[in-house]
Amino acid sequence: MLDTAQRVFFSRWEHSATGGLIMQLNRSRMNFRQHPLYRRWSDAAYNHKFAYLAETVPNQVAQALPVTLIFGPFLPFLVVIIFGTSVFKAFLVALAIFLVAFALLIASADSMLASGLTAGSLTVEREAGRWELLMLIPDDRMAVVIMRVASMLMPYRPLVGTMDLLQTVFAFVAALILSGRATEQDSNLLGLCMLFFLPSLFLLGWERQQDFALGVSLGVFTGLMKKERLALAISLSSGAGIVFVRLMVAMIAVGVAPTAHGFWVALPVCIAGPAMLPMMGTPVLVFIPILLVYYGVREYVIRYLLRDGLRRATGWD
Repeated sequence: MLDTAQRVFFSRWEHSATGGLIMQLNRSRMNFRQHPLYRRWSDAAYNHKFAYLAETVPNQVAQALPVTLIFGPFLPFLVVIIFGTSVFKAFLVALAIFLVAFALLIASADSMLASGLTAGSLTVEREAGRWELLMLIPDDRMAVVIMRVASMLMPYRPLVGTMDLLQTVFAFVAALILSGRATEQDSNLLGLCMLFFLPSLFLLGWERQQDFALGVSLGVFTGLMKKERLALAISLSSGAGIVFVRLMVAMIAVGVAPTAHGFWVALPVCIAGPAMLPMMGTPVLVFIPILLVYYGVREYVIRYLLRDGLRRATGWD
């Protein structure tokens, strides 16, 4: 039974726009790692100064995150003891503003990184006059594009994974804090957080994959169609666009479901996605249609951007 379910899941995953793109990126390294072009592109990507940061930042976060989660809650008590309650209130406001801003930056950074690197790698080849030569490689054109993109993105995958982890942690922490501050009438929110923890974690993992695929597909579209500066500007704005769409989804959920517990449900949703809605009190009958439409539209956008960008840039019919 489990084997059958696993085969069905991976079959559906491979045929989705997100799963197909990510699997192509992963296979490209194995299929082309001995290709001279791939090795040259990959070496150049790994030798870039930003690749060094992409390697060191995850290690630093891995060391700092457990200590922060253990000792961070004691920091407010230390401020109260040393400075008193008046300073403590100002400290909480400043800390909340900083954490919200940082969380929203992390929420947009994943797509921005993927789209910016993808667009940059393709515009370099186009504007250097090498694109027509690349299209003569004896393979299908999508494979060549994926080979170029994969060679650029590979050094940054640890950083992307770290940002995904931080995004999920921030979303759940925000949900727990807001649930703990709910009124007695809404006291069941903390129970909802516990009940929907594992399903939400699974859906958030899918959404992080979609964010990455959206970034890559937008980078392919702009990198093959626009000049370098315009392509990078459009690609880097994708992160803000994703957060804005999540905000709109949260507002729709609150408007459609009057039992949702106020507009503050928008914060965890903006950070991580609509998978946080049931944890914030949105009824399941409202949550499921919103989620289906949300993920379905994102899958269509990924597929459209890849096909249309490549078709126009290579003169396909």
